[in-house]
Amino acid sequence: MKNYKWLYSKTNFLTKVEFKKLEKFFYSTFNHELGWEPLPNTQKEEFFANKKRGLLKFDNLGRRFDPNYLKKESKYVIFGDSYALSRQVSEYETIAHQLGNKKNNFIPNYGVGNYGLDQAYLRYLKYKSF
Repeated sequence: MKNYKWLYSKTNFLTKVEFKKLEKFFYSTFNHELGWEPLPNTQKEEFFANKKRGLLKFDNLGRRFDPNYLKKESKYVIFGDSYALSRQVSEYETIAHQLGNKKNNFIPNYGVGNYGLDQAYLRYLKYKSF
């Protein structure tokens, strides 16, 4: 029988915690309400779809940075997971930026990598009044 990584047995059970990585996570993205969330005014190196390295940049509210930020803000926003975040592309290729170009405005992108529907909804509740 093939061992699947989500089924734990004696041979694949994680027993050692890498405390340096845990501490880095705690101080960089951990959020006690949401699990994790980008910190405002930060950036993270990422492998993009074209196998090149790029930066995911986040603005003063922890949203995905968008070059359209100086335009009038839209009445629409984006919440969700890695797809909403547009994780593996530059800020000029994100769905928020492309839609903003078509509508000639700024569409805030609150997407977060690896989020579930529950986390996206809780993030919406947190920021809905902004």
